[in-house]
Amino acid sequence: MPIATLPKLRLTVGTQVLSATLYDNATTRDLLALLPLTLT
Repeated sequence: MPIATLPKLRLTVGTQVLSATLYDNATTRDLLALLPLTLT
């Protein structure tokens, strides 16, 4: 799969924002099914 079509994720921790590109696999799809998600 071309990188441009891989799922992207943005994490906000306090005031920092982190970006990630995720692999297209079953684990990623399971994680994306949980979103949006807030952890405290």
